[in-house]
Amino acid sequence: MTEKVLEDRLAGRAAFMRLDAAARSRLREAWAIVEPGLDTILDRFYAHLAAEPGMAALLARHATQGVEGLKRAQREHWRRLFSGRFDAEYEAGVRRVGRAHARIGLDPRWYLGGYALALGEIGRTVAARMRWNAPRAAALMDAVTAAVLLDMDLAIEVYFEEGPAVQARRRELAAVATRLEGAVGGVAQAVVATAGELRAGTETLALLARRSAERAGAVAAASSQTSANVATVAAAAEELSASVAEITRQVADSARIARSAVARAAETDATVQGLAEGARKIGEVVRLINDIAAQTNLLALNATIEAARAGEAGKGFAVVASEVKTLASQTAKATEEIGNQIAAIQGETDRAVGAIRSIGAVIEEIDRIAAAIAAAVEQQGTATAEIARNVQQAAAGTGEVDAAIAEVNAATAETADAVAALGASAAGLADNGETLRREVETFLAALRAA
Repeated sequence: MTEKVLEDRLAGRAAFMRLDAAARSRLREAWAIVEPGLDTILDRFYAHLAAEPGMAALLARHATQGVEGLKRAQREHWRRLFSGRFDAEYEAGVRRVGRAHARIGLDPRWYLGGYALALGEIGRTVAARMRWNAPRAAALMDAVTAAVLLDMDLAIEVYFEEGPAVQARRRELAAVATRLEGAVGGVAQAVVATAGELRAGTETLALLARRSAERAGAVAAASSQTSANVATVAAAAEELSASVAEITRQVADSARIARSAVARAAETDATVQGLAEGARKIGEVVRLINDIAAQTNLLALNATIEAARAGEAGKGFAVVASEVKTLASQTAKATEEIGNQIAAIQGETDRAVGAIRSIGAVIEEIDRIAAAIAAAVEQQGTATAEIARNVQQAAAGTGEVDAAIAEVNAATAETADAVAALGASAAGLADNGETLRREVETFLAALRAA
């Protein structure tokens, strides 16, 4: 129906109830009397409804804003009713009331009973206010009664119009609720179960992260100790390299001195050999002198014999021969002594030559050993340098390990934070799943009760 048709139909119904302009004016006058005490009337109205067990449950189930919300809606509806404007706005309000009654299943008998109570309360209020003017009070109540009956008539009409459709919708909603319960309820349970599994997984992951952090800490401590040890070894290797270099220098000096000693020993050996050769030649000269002295002594002996034969004439010659013999004897003794000394010198020289040759052999052995030591020290120096290089590489590697461990610690801390956040999310998911389950149950209950 169009708004004009509705207004015409409502105007006809109002006219039939004798709600003309005068009656509407009396409605507004009655509202001025009733409105101040309307809260009390509404309190009694809903208290009367709540006294019935079935109605109390119905009100509790469908009053989304509580009884106070119902009172506010009822006050607004009666304000429109007592305004006397039976227009499209009023029609829409009445239809909302009727549809609401059909939707919640409020049987007209309860509606009529409640309005009977309200109408009685309004009548007593008007009568009390107009007790000195009973005709005026009766006129006001005639208008109020006609308006209330029209209001109930329209609401009940909508109730019966909407009833079958409401029942059909209710059946459809019940079917939808059943399907929704099977779908969403299962999802809610799955969410709760998944959240539980996720929480268990995050707890395990958190435990592993803590263990990783502990192990990384232990490795970091060991790596720090290793770094310290490597640094100590590196310092020792550097000192060893310096010591090897010093030993190499000293061995080289020793080898040089030994070679110089060998050369000097060779020179001394040559000198002593020359001395021995000179002593040998002197010995030969001494033997020659000794031979000459022996021959001179023999000649002197012959001269003495010849001088004796010559007699007096040979006396002077005999004296000379005697002197020559004496000199020859002395020369023989001297040469013998010289020969003995030269023999001793030759013996000492031979021994000196042997000693010098032994010293030369020892020095040559020392030189050979020094050369071997130098070669060994050089090899040791190479090995020490290699050790130092390896130690430096180990130190660098240990530093990289420290950096890697620091990164592992940082990553472990971030993992722990992420796990904590994930655990919080899991807890929130579980709470949301439980909330979803409760909300679904509440929604389904409301849907079935609609």
